[in-house]
Amino acid sequence: MSLLVPAPSLRAAVRRFLGSDVARMWLFNGLRLGNFLLILPLALRTLPPEEIGLWFVMLNLVLAANLAEFGLNSSIGRTASFLLAPAPADSSAGADWSGLAGLHAASRRIYALLGAVAALICAAGFWWLHATHPRAMEQPAALLSFGALAAGIIVNLTLQYTPALLFGLHRVRAWQNTLFLGLIGNYALSLLGLLAGFGVVALAFGQAFMLIVPPLAARFVLRRTFPSIQTSTPRPFPFRELWQPAWRCGIITLGAWMLTYASIPICSATLGLTVTASYSLSFQIAILCGNLAISWLAVRIPQISTAYAAGDHPAAGRLALGRIGMALATYAGLAVAAVLLSAPLLEALHAKTLPLPRAEFGTLFLTYGTEFFTALCSAALVATNSLGHYRNYLASGLAAVAFALLLAPAAGIWAILFAAPVGQILFNLWHTPPACWRRFRGAFPA
Repeated sequence: MSLLVPAPSLRAAVRRFLGSDVARMWLFNGLRLGNFLLILPLALRTLPPEEIGLWFVMLNLVLAANLAEFGLNSSIGRTASFLLAPAPADSSAGADWSGLAGLHAASRRIYALLGAVAALICAAGFWWLHATHPRAMEQPAALLSFGALAAGIIVNLTLQYTPALLFGLHRVRAWQNTLFLGLIGNYALSLLGLLAGFGVVALAFGQAFMLIVPPLAARFVLRRTFPSIQTSTPRPFPFRELWQPAWRCGIITLGAWMLTYASIPICSATLGLTVTASYSLSFQIAILCGNLAISWLAVRIPQISTAYAAGDHPAAGRLALGRIGMALATYAGLAVAAVLLSAPLLEALHAKTLPLPRAEFGTLFLTYGTEFFTALCSAALVATNSLGHYRNYLASGLAAVAFALLLAPAAGIWAILFAAPVGQILFNLWHTPPACWRRFRGAFPA
């Protein structure tokens, strides 16, 4: 037998991959790379590092308002998958439309309230920014930028249930199309605004477009694709059916935020905006690599949920564990490439702010890798409504924040880098990955 793959088979395999949801997710995340190769370098040509650092801090604090939904997004998506489970694999004819209509109505009411909560979180973030960086936040450009970001996240959170429903109803491609639309609009506004000399305001308006347009488009697609949700008599859907699993998922999300994004405002408060600019740039590159790698698992979460709900645990396990392995291998390869190539590429683009030095940058990828690994295991567990690891995530996050706050003034950037793995080693790595293996090991019978 020839070891070479026949050309027609190879072409067919390539076509299948290029038409898959994974390839589309890679395309989306590949387009996000344009932010580092086009938008951000252009901003670095005209903006000093202090303003770049302030931009990353503002963006991070505003996006923290997403924590207000406290896991309901994932709970809605999983519930939609479970209500769709009676339907055949290639149809939605057998779905529980009355239940889905009730889920839609309850979600709409809940997220209207969460939009108001997001406004309060943004107000608290503005107060913190003004208290820690008063001179920077008194500039009109900073005020306008923060206002645009705050408006974007409030609208986004008010409508965030619609992308969750699309994802849970196995319309991954439609959900991806809304993300493409938001990303392209973000790039167009940011690029044109920067060329016109609007600086950080251009970045803020581009980001606001990306926050507002995709959920609006998802609502339109949901209404056209699933009219039965609108026309069916909704079955009353008690809030506790969403809240009971969601609050644990929300604690997991909060813990993950403390392990990752909380490091950016901590860095700005302890090490200054210039160091924060370099650290945030490095961190965003690591996040991008993680987002590319996790695509292998993310696009199959609805299928894992549906298979597990239907009792086909071996199939769910094979899919989950196989995709986790593919994601880890992809992350490792991307990490090596990023550490070796990011700085030379940005230097060639004449960027004034570069990633951290190679030793610190490589360490960042290793330390973020601990969170990435546990995040993969957590996502697979949450897909099957297993949320017992929420305590471990919360304890890990609190430990990481305390470690960074206490040691960063003396140890500098190294305290920020090692805060997350210290928290993970103490409270999470010994629990969540083994729990994932126990959940799915039936996929590989002895």
